[in-house]
Amino acid sequence: MGAGTVLSPEHLDAAADAGASFVVSPTLDPEVARRAADRGLGWSPRRSRVNRETPRRGT
Repeated sequence: MGAGTVLSPEHLDAAADAGASFVVSPTLDPEVARRAADRGLGWSPRRSRVNRETPRRGT
């Protein structure tokens, strides 16, 4: 089980305590990365979604 939208080390701790084995974060936060490593959790920073109003390249 994993958790998404992890914004802080405290959010990560709550997810880990609830049984998460990995977390996804919308930002690249070094503190969250360190806490994930310290707790042995997988961690993946992700970019925000592209606004649907943004034209696609080549269109």
